[in-house]
Amino acid sequence: MTKGIMTEEILRAVHPKYIVPLVAVLASKECPDSGKVLEVGAGWIAELRWERSEGSKHQLDFTPEDVLKKWKEIGDFSKKNTYPNDLMDSFEIMVKNYEEAKSEGKKTTETKSSNEGELSGQWKSEPVYKLMKAYVEAGLAENAIKKCDASY
Repeated sequence: MTKGIMTEEILRAVHPKYIVPLVAVLASKECPDSGKVLEVGAGWIAELRWERSEGSKHQLDFTPEDVLKKWKEIGDFSKKNTYPNDLMDSFEIMVKNYEEAKSEGKKTTETKSSNEGELSGQWKSEPVYKLMKAYVEAGLAENAIKKCDASY
């Protein structure tokens, strides 16, 4: 596909044989990590990390027009950015926004479900998510994941 676009020298440098060792590690039982984003080529390998903008909060009945109004704020990386390490970092922010919006009595277009009370006040999510995160970081989650037949 790249023949004619890249020079022969570049094509030799990005040959698939320079990726195979990484692929072999990723596919092996000895792979030390999962869930990483890596760049690889020409014998060079680097891990990428995610950076999250501060984002914008919305009422639970927000519309596509509301999203467009705050589009610049959503992608503004000049404010308080964070570097999420796992899914729980995102869940904490999402659930906190949900709980704040519910406690402020904002209108929602959600259909009430049997577990709505769990999210809105029967228990607080932050301690639960911190406990889950600690459990995963301590290396204790593998058996729970197998038992739940879930991915994390």
